[in-house]
Amino acid sequence: MNSDDLPEGDDDRAQQALDSDPWPAFGVEEIPYRLLLLTKMIERQSAGLLRSEAGMTLAEWRIMAHLGYFGTMTVSEVSRSAYADRAEVSRAAALLEKRGTLARAPDPRNRRSQLLSLTAEGQLLFREIRELRKAYFHRLTSDLDDGMKATMHKALRLIAARLV
Repeated sequence: MNSDDLPEGDDDRAQQALDSDPWPAFGVEEIPYRLLLLTKMIERQSAGLLRSEAGMTLAEWRIMAHLGYFGTMTVSEVSRSAYADRAEVSRAAALLEKRGTLARAPDPRNRRSQLLSLTAEGQLLFREIRELRKAYFHRLTSDLDDGMKATMHKALRLIAARLV
């Protein structure tokens, strides 16, 4: 599905989306499984959009996003914060560094570690992609009213609290 194919508030299209359940065999009891499926759907679409719009992978974006939102971090900190494999973070960081969007510096707290930060070019790219991501997420949730979003936010926080 192309991101432009997502319902954008039109009642008929929203009803069509509700009527065409992408996982009809899974009911309310399987909400965690539905979340896994939804995550895969969003990741696949996100990966395609990032590749076409910014020429980067989802792993590279995760690092940029964490450094853009939280500032300087180590590979281990990004890995923990993003729930990502440390090796995946290291590989993606190396690619970002090669492109000139990420810089490394010695970590004064740990000589075996390095601090990662976005360069000026990386900060500019982060802001550009963040706006694209905001628009994408808005399209995904445009059929939800504020009450539905608040309920979903609360429900997701409750589920996440059981996992951490």
